[in-house]
Amino acid sequence: MANILIVDSDLPNAKELGLNLQRRGHKVNIANPSNALLTRRLEPHLIDLVIVDVTYLKDEGWRELRRICQLSTRDYLPVQVLCCSKVYRGARFELEIERLGARFVYER
Repeated sequence: MANILIVDSDLPNAKELGLNLQRRGHKVNIANPSNALLTRRLEPHLIDLVIVDVTYLKDEGWRELRRICQLSTRDYLPVQVLCCSKVYRGARFELEIERLGARFVYER
């Protein structure tokens, strides 16, 4: 069982993903990316994976994503971050996310 945090501005989408993950035995929390204090309240040692919707990522979102990617677990390992987008943003966008240490996928 993994502790998963979903960061998505599309609440219905986040809830559907969360329910699917819960059915598979995972513990899921959902956060809205407009909450700029997310990483200040986040306890990374309780999180195994963060799933972030980066479809409409802007300046403040990039700063928040950088903070999330810098978090570490109680074993001092980086928190695993999976970024997903519903639209194609180009190779440079994907590369920039992977340089932060996150993985990137497109949703359908």
